[in-house]
Amino acid sequence: MMRLRSPFLLVSAVLLVAGCGGGGSGTTQNTQTTPTITAWPAASTITYGQSLALSTLTGGTASVSGTFAWTAATTAPTAGQQNESVIFTPSDIIDYTTVMGSVTVTVGKATPTVSAWPAASTIAYGQTLASSTLTGGAASANGTAVTGIFAWTTPTTAPPVGTASESVTFTPADATDYATVPGSVSVTVSAATPSVTAWPAAGGITYGQTLASSTLTGGTASTAGTFAWTTPATAPAPGTLSESVTFTPSNLTDYTVVVGATTVTVSKATPTVSAWPTASAITFGQTLASSTLSGGTASVAGTFAWTTPSTAPSQGTESESVTFTPSNTTDYATETGLVSVTVNPPAPTPVTVNFGTTYQTIRGFGGASVWLGQMPSAVATALFGSGPNDLNLSILRVRIGPQGTASGGGAYGMPYEYGDWDYELANGKAAVLNNPNAIVFASPWTPPAAWKLNGSSSFSDDGETWNQSFNSCGEGTGYCGGYLNPSDYANYANYLEDFVKFFNTHAGFNLYAISMQNEPEENVTYESCVWTPEEMDTWVANNASTITSDAYSTKLIMPESDVFNPVDAATTLNDPSAEGLVSIIGGHIYGGSPSAPYSIPAGDSPKQVWMTEFGPLSTAQLTFAEALSPYGISIHDSLVNGQYNAYVWWGAFGNSTGSCATAAGTCGFVDFAGTLQPMGEIMGQYSKFIQPGYVRASATATPVSGVYVSAYTGTVSGTQHYVIVAINTNTTTESFAFTLDNGSSVTSLTPTQSTSAAGLVQQTAVPVTSGQFNYTLPAQSITTLVQ
Repeated sequence: MMRLRSPFLLVSAVLLVAGCGGGGSGTTQNTQTTPTITAWPAASTITYGQSLALSTLTGGTASVSGTFAWTAATTAPTAGQQNESVIFTPSDIIDYTTVMGSVTVTVGKATPTVSAWPAASTIAYGQTLASSTLTGGAASANGTAVTGIFAWTTPTTAPPVGTASESVTFTPADATDYATVPGSVSVTVSAATPSVTAWPAAGGITYGQTLASSTLTGGTASTAGTFAWTTPATAPAPGTLSESVTFTPSNLTDYTVVVGATTVTVSKATPTVSAWPTASAITFGQTLASSTLSGGTASVAGTFAWTTPSTAPSQGTESESVTFTPSNTTDYATETGLVSVTVNPPAPTPVTVNFGTTYQTIRGFGGASVWLGQMPSAVATALFGSGPNDLNLSILRVRIGPQGTASGGGAYGMPYEYGDWDYELANGKAAVLNNPNAIVFASPWTPPAAWKLNGSSSFSDDGETWNQSFNSCGEGTGYCGGYLNPSDYANYANYLEDFVKFFNTHAGFNLYAISMQNEPEENVTYESCVWTPEEMDTWVANNASTITSDAYSTKLIMPESDVFNPVDAATTLNDPSAEGLVSIIGGHIYGGSPSAPYSIPAGDSPKQVWMTEFGPLSTAQLTFAEALSPYGISIHDSLVNGQYNAYVWWGAFGNSTGSCATAAGTCGFVDFAGTLQPMGEIMGQYSKFIQPGYVRASATATPVSGVYVSAYTGTVSGTQHYVIVAINTNTTTESFAFTLDNGSSVTSLTPTQSTSAAGLVQQTAVPVTSGQFNYTLPAQSITTLVQ
């Protein structure tokens, strides 16, 4: 029997034998049987990259004997549970066929080999491993590089300071086939720098002290610790400086120190003055600059000087401020102290009074009762009486009210007489009753309304603009504003003469003078009437004789302008047919005190110049200081500069407190009870001692700034009297050496003083020797010295 090498050959041989018979019926065909596999074998686990040949097949059963084998043993499957082809080959391959099947083989992930672990960047204490960057590193498997990433295994770990080995994991990019690889890498952790959110504030020190003397307060940092000066032994220069400060953490193992800066104020050092200098004496009125400082010692070099060298101290021994100024003013402050200086009385300022050189005759001093009603008896006595506190006024100004009628309506039934005429008559009688030497004059504010016209509101004449239109007022149409109808000039003259007759008939004495118009240039909301200079001249020339030629020898006053404007009277005074009818030039000084005499044209008949109205026109009562300046000065200026013959205040009496508005701005000499007021104290220094008929004498008018001196002399009952009035508006006393020329009979002078503390107080007599005497005026005072 022939042995076949393979089933295939065997089958072929059988087929060949059968065919040789030419299809004879005696040949039979062989058919193979397929074994039955009751259990396929189990495959051992392999690793990714290994072929199936490395996976051992164990077990497996079939209906016939045979072997199981991987169909493709060289296949290297991917990792995981894979079904791979297995072939069962019967031992009897002639009769049985091979059987194909599959077996699950587990392919494990391959573990790469890390040939180089990465390097780690340094981090600071407090940072986690995530802040450390890994660079480099390499891995491979079966000789092939495996891509992937290296990362910290626990990136949230915050290692301590130092160099430590920390876990790193290599994660292949092909996570399906390759397993992660753990390892370790050294990482260096450095100490952390704390965060200082606020540097501390530094306490001030003085030049010469070190920073150690400056206390640091406050300051905040990200960790506990302390702030301190970096160089505490440094002694900075004065000023506001930035100096180094160090923050030292309490945990120096894990944190570093931090250096910053804060500002510290270094004040100049104050020298120690162990002895202040002495001061030489000066004279009152001199400033401290005239006093020499000598001596004095201090802890550093420097100079002593008066702090306020322009100060002029009071008399006596005064403590005044002295400043020590170091030579080194950069590092040392000035120091002040007190040094005593003796201030000797000043040499009195010379004042010369020459009673042999005289000027205008004084007619008197007074006030108005206009719109104030009838004077109470106490008021009349206080104003015109001659008692110690009475003012002995010699002039009363009354108002000619315009509201009467030709038929009269007053107590006496005379033409145009009415209640206002009656009380002004009573006031005049009370004035003369208390002072037989007193005189009364009258002023009209407007003619009766029936004689007035309403004119242009913009009429210019003699450099002034005149408003001649009626002005609305509570007294009725025609009383305020407008001008006198020329056709009624004679009526107006007769009207004024009616007042003269009324007054003289019932007063028991004659009205001294009458004014033709109060403030003729004013058109206001109270009684007023406008007159141009030409209109006044026309009226005086043609109508004034009705008054001046009467049986009473009444004097005419004009123009009574409110600013003593010469232009108002100039036309009349330059008219030969008019000027002789005018005896008194009257005016008000609301435009300011006079600085020169009022000019009367050469060749005119003699005329007096009177200041007939002035006052504050306010609602506040005057203090003594306010009355003294400017109103006391206005009396002096009117007599000395203006050379006026009379001075008449606006309201003679009024309220004593709160206001002086009884009549517009009446700040009276006395109140309604007759109590003396500040302005009365000042007026009394003139009116009590300068009698009508006295003349003003030459005197040094302003011996020093703020002091005003005037002098007067006259005869009473055959005795020559001498008067000196001195006003001191300064806040310091003023001393004077008086020399009296042509006053040889003066042996003593008795002062009467008024100050804010007391008014019209008689002082001890001052002796006069050979025409010489010294006198000190109190601060803010007025003094009259009389013999």
